[in-house]
Amino acid sequence: QHTASSLKRWASVCRRCSPKPGRSLSNTATLRPARTIELAPGDALVLVTDGVFEATDPAGVVYGVGRVESVLCAHAAASAAQIGRALLADLDRHLRGRPAQDDVTLVVVRRRDRGCIERSGSRSS
Repeated sequence: QHTASSLKRWASVCRRCSPKPGRSLSNTATLRPARTIELAPGDALVLVTDGVFEATDPAGVVYGVGRVESVLCAHAAASAAQIGRALLADLDRHLRGRPAQDDVTLVVVRRRDRGCIERSGSRSS
């Protein structure tokens, strides 16, 4: 099952959209039409694969959406690269040295002042 994606404005708005459970985002027949979102200065867009949410520690505890959101909130003022590093570091602590069971991919985009976009992408297997 794929988990909802979200757009957060740190102090105000959270919008989520999710594909139907069990459908792959790679199947273009299930995708919604493209839409444009405007990032205000300071906004961050974080795209994370289900391999992050579903990563389990040695005791079988799932990393989960709540933990992702906690890391994002704790690093709300950080750069895109710092957000990505913080999320991957916290996931590594959760896995306690074990490899993730699925792909772990994330993309972080943060709008700075005057329309400049700061990007960071990370991937580990």
